[in-house]
Amino acid sequence: MDCGQVRYVSGSDIGEDGLGQLLFMRLRDGGWSVGSGRRFWRPPTDAYETDEHVVIKVEVAGMREEDFLIELMDRRLVISGVRHDPGGKRGYQNMEIRYGAFMTELQLGWTVDPDAVEAVYEHGFLYVRLPKAPRRVPVRVVPADER
Repeated sequence: MDCGQVRYVSGSDIGEDGLGQLLFMRLRDGGWSVGSGRRFWRPPTDAYETDEHVVIKVEVAGMREEDFLIELMDRRLVISGVRHDPGGKRGYQNMEIRYGAFMTELQLGWTVDPDAVEAVYEHGFLYVRLPKAPRRVPVRVVPADER
């Protein structure tokens, strides 16, 4: 995309949705294009294997199952959502817990059937279970004169 100008608009200018910023690009033809200039935090994420699955474990306490968006696009798994600050505070003495939009992204080594993916949220962890890739079995090519 050929841009002439870039302008950021803060979240307070576009609403209190916790998603950060929008990026407006001024195109050379005079029009405007809206893109994502959002700022995300990345929750701690583990990936490990069991006998039948690869499990993605994401640590995000204080959420509900419906607060997550899990997208599988070919070999790319994206887990995102928004953790809202519960409010009711007069001021912080210390602040280490992140709130707002988050996203974690993993590149998979194989294509996954979306209908076989399972996700469970329990005790502050999101578990996404992906079936392992089928084992590859080498096949010997037999020359025509050996048949």
